Amino acid sequence: MHQFECYFNGILSDVKGEVNPVLHCAITYAACSGGKRVRPKLMLMMSEIVGVSVDVILPYAAALELIHTYSLIHDDLPAMDNDDIRRGLPTVHKVFGDAVALLAGDALLNFAYETLFHRIEPTRSAILAATKLSEAAGMKNMVSGQATEFVAQTQDLNGLFDIYRKKTGALIAVAFTIPCILADLPPSTLQTFEKIGNLVGLIFQLVDDLIDTNTTDENEITAVTIIGCQRTKDIISAKTNVLISLLRDAPYDCTMLTNYLLELSNRCI
Repeated sequence: MHQFECYFNGILSDVKGEVNPVLHCAITYAACSGGKRVRPKLMLMMSEIVGVSVDVILPYAAALELIHTYSLIHDDLPAMDNDDIRRGLPTVHKVFGDAVALLAGDALLNFAYETLFHRIEPTRSAILAATKLSEAAGMKNMVSGQATEFVAQTQDLNGLFDIYRKKTGALIAVAFTIPCILADLPPSTLQTFEKIGNLVGLIFQLVDDLIDTNTTDENEITAVTIIGCQRTKDIISAKTNVLISLLRDAPYDCTMLTNYLLELSNRCI
């Protein structure tokens, strides 16, 4: 991940002189505030598994993290989740104000695509991979999931899982599928890893539900508020067993990836 951090910090530093200084300060505050980098780490691990070089995958990994960061800034705004703390620090709108926070999110989303299209080769697979990322972040997936969460709050577990698949899972799933696209793997293998990615996204969000139990807003609906802590843990355990089985049967050595995913799923234990 050292190579990713150097690359990520570098692209943000390169535009410093071209961006309003307050806006750039807000962007770097959000993007470099100590996140776990789960999505780019998964993408880099998958790339190593399927034989995509680091130089090829880095622009996609950076774009993915930029999109994720934008979504967090907007999620934290008073009009949405109204959070004061993110990663142990005051949220962007608390430090810079609502307007700058909104613009910082807008800038990061657009900069993700600038990063991609200035740095990738215009091959069919490269464009298809970029399209896959835009679809995951767009109105049919992440944004749609966020909208459904606010507009049609559900007490139905399957409905909640559909929200999680779009809101959280879509951006995690592309960490698995983009390397497969760039490696020009068969559709069946791509579908297997997409299924794995969606499962990882669901597990990740369920674990977060457990971790956030004591800080969840009383009006927020999560798996824990619907079925309780123990049943949520049981589902995590069952889904993790399915995940391990899929990874074991995949046509690649996924040992290191499996170990990392087990670390993520065990955060609540």
